[in-house]
Amino acid sequence: MILMAAAALLAKNVNQVLKSSVTDAQVSSTARYLVPIIALGCLLYVQWPQYTCNPAMNGVQPCYTVIPGLSVQFDENNFVNKQGAIAGIAAGVAAVSYVTITGSTAGTIFPFLPQAIQDFNVGYHRLDHQ
Repeated sequence: MILMAAAALLAKNVNQVLKSSVTDAQVSSTARYLVPIIALGCLLYVQWPQYTCNPAMNGVQPCYTVIPGLSVQFDENNFVNKQGAIAGIAAGVAAVSYVTITGSTAGTIFPFLPQAIQDFNVGYHRLDHQ
C-alpha cells in the first residue's frame, strides 16, 4: 500500500508536471510500473546501506538543494522558473554525491587555491549523520 502510494505520488507530481497533457489513466499505468522500481530502491537501501545511505542522506539535504530554489519563489520579481530550480537541485545532489563517493576534499578539487581554502571541510554537513 505504501509502495503504491509513493508510486502514485511520484507519477502524478513528476509526470504531470513534465507533460501537462497526461491523462489519469496514463498516470495510473506509470504508477503501476514505478512500484517495482521503488521496491528495488527500498531493498537496496536496506540491504546495502553503506552504498545507498550516505549519498541519499547527503543528496537530499533540504538546506543544500531545495531551499535556494524555494526561497527565490517568494520574491515578487521571480527570476527562477521550475526548470531552473530542478536543475539546481540536480546539481546539488550530483555535487554532494560526487564528494561523498570519491572522498574528495577542497584541496583535491581546487589545488590551485590558497592553503586556507584547501583546508576547508567540504563534508561539514555530514556531521549530523555520523
